[in-house]
Amino acid sequence: MSVTADTPQGSPAERIKRCAFNAERLVAVLSTLADRIDQARANGNQELLDHYTKEFQKASLKFMGNVEALLDDYYLIKGKRRSRIANEPLEPAELEEIYSSVKAMIDLLPPEPRPEDSLEPPRRTSPPKGRLDVKG
Repeated sequence: MSVTADTPQGSPAERIKRCAFNAERLVAVLSTLADRIDQARANGNQELLDHYTKEFQKASLKFMGNVEALLDDYYLIKGKRRSRIANEPLEPAELEEIYSSVKAMIDLLPPEPRPEDSLEPPRRTSPPKGRLDVKG
């Protein structure tokens, strides 16, 4: 599917911002899942290990898709054709230019409000007052 300059999903710059925001959230999800995989492995729970490994693979694919979309839109903004050769490395100067451009775009925006059902873990409440130790 080719991407045009302006699609119903917004301009390339808007899509870059959205992809960067999604990638940031997915990094947090990947970190949480990696911790859960380590814990399941340490506890010897193969069922949980398999489950979290599959979830990690799904989140990894989503992350890679976001990075691909981000690069596609970046090249579209710059008016360059992006090669589809899988092993084509980007030049260090090109990587730095992409990073600084995307960072500048993100820094211009105020943080987006997060919906109640976001991927963040629930916030912990403060412990109840009083003694919590149990004697027995």
